[in-house]
Amino acid sequence: MPASATVSAQLKPCWTTFVAAAQGVLEAAGLVDLRPDASELMVLSGRAFHLAIDDVCSPAGPTAYDWDAEHTAAFERIGVLAD
Repeated sequence: MPASATVSAQLKPCWTTFVAAAQGVLEAAGLVDLRPDASELMVLSGRAFHLAIDDVCSPAGPTAYDWDAEHTAAFERIGVLAD
């Protein structure tokens, strides 16, 4: 697929927003076929086992989460270069 191609991606049903979005994008790009569910993507990306809290167990843990680094690493674990 050329770098300038446009695809129609849809959010897939999943309790993890990152995996739901990633599955939709990867399927639209023709890189994966995870029907009926994304359990394999959750395991391989590491998102199925992730817990985010800050150093002092603040209720603000999810807001202290390094979204860019964690999501890039999750894609790299499944062999997809993401920026």
